[in-house]
Amino acid sequence: MITGIAFAASLLMPQGTTSDEEMSPAPSVLQAEPSEVYRALLAAETNPTPGAAQTIAAGLASGHPEVTARAAWSAGKLQMREVIPQLIELSQAPTALPVRRQAIAALSAMPDPRSEEAALETLESEDLTARTFAARLLGQLKTSAAIAPLVKLLSKQGDGDDRVQAMLALSDIGDPQPLLAAACAISSNGSQLDHALAFAFQSLSNKLPPENECQTLLAVLDHPSTSVRRHAIARLGELRDPSSTQALEERLTEEDEHLLPLLQASLGSVQEQALRSSSPDPDGVSGGLSETRRKLAAGSFICLLLSIATFLLWRVNRRRRAQAWAAVAAQSQEHLSQDASLMEEPWTNPGSPSHTQEYLDPSAQGFRQETEAFHPTGRRSLRR
Repeated sequence: MITGIAFAASLLMPQGTTSDEEMSPAPSVLQAEPSEVYRALLAAETNPTPGAAQTIAAGLASGHPEVTARAAWSAGKLQMREVIPQLIELSQAPTALPVRRQAIAALSAMPDPRSEEAALETLESEDLTARTFAARLLGQLKTSAAIAPLVKLLSKQGDGDDRVQAMLALSDIGDPQPLLAAACAISSNGSQLDHALAFAFQSLSNKLPPENECQTLLAVLDHPSTSVRRHAIARLGELRDPSSTQALEERLTEEDEHLLPLLQASLGSVQEQALRSSSPDPDGVSGGLSETRRKLAAGSFICLLLSIATFLLWRVNRRRRAQAWAAVAAQSQEHLSQDASLMEEPWTNPGSPSHTQEYLDPSAQGFRQETEAFHPTGRRSLRR
């Protein structure tokens, strides 16, 4: 027969795996000789074949509690989705507890929306293990209709696996509204349930509107869970809501010494924000300065645009003037080359006769004639 199941560690494993540790233990058989169906189930578990689904379906319909429970366990281990309708029926039927327990465990190993109603019904079961698997299944399916039943399950006494899995399921569903109700239902510190509650606050509190989140965090500042208080103090320092100043100041004399430095840092952050919010601004000086800065910035931008436009126009005009001067210079050069012979001076042309040279050269005929005509004594006198 099935004994009690306690695997808190397996409940915290990543969802979706189907290891032997994650499934509930396989039921033992009677002392009598196992039936042919039971032997076929053992063979299918060891060496799955295409006909394994039919073998498991036959085991589920055998009517023998031990064989049926074993078939349900095999269906979850081998992920036989073909038999989900049979498993749902067995989990809700007034059959033996081992059968219902193994059926809901197999359904949690292969989540299917068709299993939602069966899981909600199993949450009311008197069996802790069955409630645990049902809560896990509802978390995997993210069933919003399961929020109220899960919170109700949290209100039970003890730190059982069913309460831990209910808190994790609420985190998986992702609705932050039941956080405060969950915190009121859990008063432990240092247990797996306490860690599950802290994980839910870390995952969901920031999904609340800032005002609601601040109020929720203030409500758990005196919660027995150190992990929950740590998150609340740190998050309030991030929100920097001035309305939390008084509550944080009151915690200075009551908080644990390990959280006191974090509390002081968060309080300083909140007080700084409160000081900024309450700083006077007579006659809207800050607003006037901001308006003035905007106007100055706009004027500077316009001046920059005008300067750029002026520079571009200057460059264009300069280029045009340069091109005009280049055209004039080209025409002048052409005229100069054409009239060069007219503009030359006689002495600049070696081929032209020089009157000055002829006049100054004594051997020239003109020089002798002019000299004789000028001198009154004639050539002879000049020779003397």
